Amino acid sequence: ETLAQPFQVGDADDQQLDFIMQKQPGHLTIQAHQEGTPSKFVNDVQIVINAENVGTTPVSGLAVSSGQHLLEIRTPKYQPFKTNIAVNGCGEEQAFNFALIPKWSPVVIGSIPVGATVEINGNPVGNTPLQIELAAGSYRLTLKAERFKNWQAQLVVKPNQPQRIEDIRL
Repeated sequence: ETLAQPFQVGDADDQQLDFIMQKQPGHLTIQAHQEGTPSKFVNDVQIVINAENVGTTPVSGLAVSSGQHLLEIRTPKYQPFKTNIAVNGCGEEQAFNFALIPKWSPVVIGSIPVGATVEINGNPVGNTPLQIELAAGSYRLTLKAERFKNWQAQLVVKPNQPQRIEDIRL
């Protein structure tokens, strides 16, 4: 920004003009990725700076005033993320890439025989071998195959803790 301030020159010998200079904003690039997988970008999640929604990931060229700011990333599939960032200002470009922790976990289910129907809480979700993402919680897991006895168990899923349940014999 250009500083423009009208002033008058008077007859006094010691005249003084006081100006307050402010740094120009910095320009931020903000991305997010899944924790442990830097190449798996998480797009279209809400970016909030100092309680103001400023856009969604990925974003570049975001003008933010210099100084300390509280940055939040909000998304229903990942755990809440908050951090303080220092923006240098003066038109400087800064890039941030934050790791988000999933609220879900991948679960791999395998059976003998292969091809058994997998049900979660009574709803068919696929056939073995199966990899499925489940939100944290407790589930009733059932495997069914023709001419075999059904298999059931309680499945407890914790966020970001992959599970493998393989070689289930029906």
